Amino acid sequence: MVYMKVHSETEGRLHLKRTPGIRSWSILIGFFAIGFGLWKYTVDSLPWKLLYISFCFMIGVTSIDDWEDCIIDKKKNEVRISKSGLIRKICSIVAPPNFRKYF
Repeated sequence: MVYMKVHSETEGRLHLKRTPGIRSWSILIGFFAIGFGLWKYTVDSLPWKLLYISFCFMIGVTSIDDWEDCIIDKKKNEVRISKSGLIRKICSIVAPPNFRKYF
């Protein structure tokens, strides 16, 4: 297993990239399946069922690893690292515009 993969490489620049692996996506699907099972097989009311499935989905989303980019510019002697996660993307869509700068 490789931590970061080479996305592109030139003489003056190296771009490394990391994406969530199969383990992260499996955890998301597993938690969603648990939420769906609670939805299907419990005799609780609709608000409780919605709460089950939304909490299980949010726990699964928070367990996904981040996407990472590392760009090494050899000519400028500069390294730029950026990180973005699924929970940040969801929060930036849902949040009001004046709060989006915090994500």
